[in-house]
Amino acid sequence: MKFLKLPAVLVSVVLMSGCQSQQDFGRVVGGIAGAGIGSQFGKGRGNTVNTVAGALIGSYIGEQIGKDIDAKNREKIAQVLETKPSGNQVAWKDPDTHQSFVLVPKPSFKRAKRICRPFSLVVYMNNQQYVKNGIACRNRYGQWEVVE
Repeated sequence: MKFLKLPAVLVSVVLMSGCQSQQDFGRVVGGIAGAGIGSQFGKGRGNTVNTVAGALIGSYIGEQIGKDIDAKNREKIAQVLETKPSGNQVAWKDPDTHQSFVLVPKPSFKRAKRICRPFSLVVYMNNQQYVKNGIACRNRYGQWEVVE
């Protein structure tokens, strides 16, 4: 169960501290995922090395994804979360960056008086596929922001 404890603690810290940008958010989420994956390999010191290496690699990949999702595409994501039924797959291609996106919103729920909505986002860039499962909640201004 070590795998589940590390990401749970890190996610809690991230949610309490907040991220300043999509790039920061991507870096943190990627690091958490990478550490969790790396911790599954090796024993003793080898396990620690794999966990750290996984965190570093995940942080780098997550940072690149966060950096590359520009304001225009974040607006599209918010539009889909706001208007599309749960389970409907919405795909689009950014003509400027040549990235493709597939977003699947899931049923909304309330958390601390906020409307939240889980989602699955697939980003295709640089001949690679990246998957992000997360939760977005409306802030006090009614705008969607990713919280997990």
